[in-house]
Amino acid sequence: MRYSSKEIETMVVGDGIMEESNGKLKNGGGVKSEGGALMAEEGRPVSSEILNPFVHRLELETTYDKLKAIFLTIFLLPVRLMAITALVIMAWLLACVGLHGLSEEDLRKAPLKGWRRKLRVVTCWVMRAFFVCGGFHYLRVKGRQASFKEAPILALAPHSTFFDALPVTYLGGPSIVAKAETSQLPFFGKLINYTQPVYVWRDDPNSRQNTVKEIIERATSKEDWPQVMIFPEGTCTNRSCLITFKSGAFYPGVPVQPVCIRYPNKLDTVTWTWEGPGVCSSNASNTLTALELRKALRLSLCLSEDESDRIFQQLQREYNCNAVDHEMVLAALSGRPELQHLFVASEAKRKKTI
Repeated sequence: MRYSSKEIETMVVGDGIMEESNGKLKNGGGVKSEGGALMAEEGRPVSSEILNPFVHRLELETTYDKLKAIFLTIFLLPVRLMAITALVIMAWLLACVGLHGLSEEDLRKAPLKGWRRKLRVVTCWVMRAFFVCGGFHYLRVKGRQASFKEAPILALAPHSTFFDALPVTYLGGPSIVAKAETSQLPFFGKLINYTQPVYVWRDDPNSRQNTVKEIIERATSKEDWPQVMIFPEGTCTNRSCLITFKSGAFYPGVPVQPVCIRYPNKLDTVTWTWEGPGVCSSNASNTLTALELRKALRLSLCLSEDESDRIFQQLQREYNCNAVDHEMVLAALSGRPELQHLFVASEAKRKKTI
């Protein structure tokens, strides 16, 4: 597999493991002492604690931080909301004009041309202003974006928040790979459609094959398509580590340009995980929907999609899997002899990364 040599905001990592804590990366690599314990380069013991990439804790520790949050919420938030609302409506109107007269089939068949393509660039600039009003005042970009001919696919990681849409506006509106439900979002659904996205229809059993086929067609096309932008992790994490990449970005066999996203702010208020301040109340209480439980089984036990679906159907008969506690299910699964090999393999895979 070939990769583009032109990378945007990338890290060069040696044999050591990179750990991130409160937005700061630390080298987790080290050497073994005479007793066999893993030691950091400074001589301190290295922690063997396994990080959970799907949990995010946000705490305002000092009185100053709490008072500042209250003050800004009362006086600054209303102003920002008004500006953000105005810019979203403006971008939505531009997208409506740009998509006028085009069907979903037209958007999949051929790239936008002429004034529609130029209007998309204007829409990206409006959305940049949207992010500025949202608090992203400065974006530092390292490296140069490759052209479509140099790298038809952009792979962004780590994926940790819906604010990861910011690179879309700075990279010229590439076609994103997204779940089909996002097309129904008020205002933002129209903006997503304007990028000519590749939708994943999770209810369709053939969706995976169709998605891969469309990505391959876009990446190998001779037409002037925008680049395809993919978050290969497929879900949000807290950026403490990279989880296994899905292979969709690499099926076409074309150069892929990696893009590393960093949020250097001291107080991490952007991360969106299954458990934490950035999720809805149902997920904050560690309750998973049926779809999320499938995903939890795949990620927690390193299962294939078919195997996780099979186990899910079995659980559905035994539990109410439309609202089931993740930890309870995993605890119940770990006690089953027929599934012990999954937990052993999962633990071995985790230890291998430490």
